[in-house]
Amino acid sequence: MDKLIFCAAGTLNAGSGNFDVMFPANLFNTLAVTGIKEPASYPGPLTATDEKCDICVVGDKVDFVVIMQRSGDDNEESTAVTIGCDGNEPVYTTGSSAATATMAGMAALVWEHKGVDSDASQVEVALQQASSNLTKHPQLGYGWIDLEVAIQL
Repeated sequence: MDKLIFCAAGTLNAGSGNFDVMFPANLFNTLAVTGIKEPASYPGPLTATDEKCDICVVGDKVDFVVIMQRSGDDNEESTAVTIGCDGNEPVYTTGSSAATATMAGMAALVWEHKGVDSDASQVEVALQQASSNLTKHPQLGYGWIDLEVAIQL
């Protein structure tokens, strides 16, 4: 059975000094995902002024991004909502782990639409072709995915 392996690029820890895409996201057979702030360039290609989310790692190993935070807004509610580890209370987050879960869900929708006979490489190509950047951004990969376009490819 074919598979795609999405991994979180990493989260910045105060004082850790580690700003590189972390293991296992830095391996060649994984797809590294991180979160970004809503790009000023949206819906166009990412530019040099677009930013990562507050706690996300970026780098040349990143393959895709998910918009996780509003630009210029430090309000907690300007980030993505998720269910917390303790109970069912919603919490707000900007981390690459949440971005990775979103990206994996989008890939699953594309794969389901393509059918069981498609393979991982076909899904990955569809994601790349439906991304904001057709060539890799030096820190943010192919950018964010237009899911509607990816499903149609």
